[in-house]
Amino acid sequence: MSRTVSNFRLVFGLSIGLAASACGSGVCNGTTNELDGSMKELYDITVDKVEARWNADDDTVTIDFKRGSDSHAKVVANSVSAARIGDGIPLITGDVYRVTSKEGDAYPAEIARGSITFESALTVNSEIEGCFNCLFVLEDGSQRTLSGDFRTVLDSLEQF
Repeated sequence: MSRTVSNFRLVFGLSIGLAASACGSGVCNGTTNELDGSMKELYDITVDKVEARWNADDDTVTIDFKRGSDSHAKVVANSVSAARIGDGIPLITGDVYRVTSKEGDAYPAEIARGSITFESALTVNSEIEGCFNCLFVLEDGSQRTLSGDFRTVLDSLEQF
């Protein structure tokens, strides 16, 4: 095989890889302001809006993936003042939950692992973006995934 063909394959392969990585419309290659993962086999995870709130007293940011008045995923990022852009903040049991009007519609409590990443500065009244992913442990020991990309304005809890 000639060196030219080898170089072409390398450049072509890199070009295809870069194009594929840019295909996702969300900052983490998901679809912005949507949820995804194997949890959709058990729960309705469609959303029509995403809200973000900063709580200065607790040093937390909550990302709320909503459909109507139901929260299909509330993700709480802790110790956000110490986080840097692009760093994953660990999610632990209790950091991702669901609040709906349907009885018995809560996510499992246990999270095996997960993280939330902010791809922009956390500035109140400005747009923020990022993504999260987590692995839930169900009562029968099986595991299910949930992830989401978000882009929304960060509100302060004091504004409400």
